[in-house]
Amino acid sequence: MIDVAKGTVDATVSVGNVPAGLALTPDGRTLWVADYSDNAVQPIDTGTLRTGEPVPVGSGPENMTVTPDGRTLYVANIHDDTVTPVDLTTGRAGTAIPVGPSPFNVVAAPDGRTVYVSDSGGSTVTPIDTATDDTQPTILVSGQAYGLALSPDGRTLWVSPSNGDHVTPVDTVTGAPGTTITVGASAFDVALDWNGATAYVTTADGNGLVPVDTATGTAGSPLTTGAYPLAVALTPVPVG
Repeated sequence: MIDVAKGTVDATVSVGNVPAGLALTPDGRTLWVADYSDNAVQPIDTGTLRTGEPVPVGSGPENMTVTPDGRTLYVANIHDDTVTPVDLTTGRAGTAIPVGPSPFNVVAAPDGRTVYVSDSGGSTVTPIDTATDDTQPTILVSGQAYGLALSPDGRTLWVSPSNGDHVTPVDTVTGAPGTTITVGASAFDVALDWNGATAYVTTADGNGLVPVDTATGTAGSPLTTGAYPLAVALTPVPVG
């Protein structure tokens, strides 16, 4: 646990083998951890820092998202090409949902009706209807689909390819990709600021974080980071 104001590590919590993705419930009370090598996900009570019982999911759980109502956790299982829905009321995993090759990232729409899965083994994103857990027609993008970020209104999905030098905005209503925006080599991850005005893209081979004006589609000057940045996360509201 890191105090972001002080920049200090306040506590550590022992979990399963090879912790990968994290997902926080909307009320902030529970942090879910993907135990990659254990094929399970595990809850941490953020108030007490106590861990709960692991929930078995698919093979190689990577990243996850919690629906805005806090009821369901969707887990991307990279080795068996599925997503597992976990009922957070009962703590039980549901039937695995087949998606595209090597699912890696998952994001939920603001209205909670759809979750989007990046199929990192291909150039597609798979939408899932959360009411039925049925998949919808895949969205074809440029490069190896990897990072995902949704605009606050849910109308635009930003996709970054780990093997490409660009980011692609996708219209979630039509499923049509827009013009790609060049940012730099190995555009691994993408995140939007609190109002969706700026997308930030990590460029792993460039050791940078590139801001993109979402209104104009213009990339700004990169911010220097440490070596090989693979992920980015932003505070949900302005700080200071």
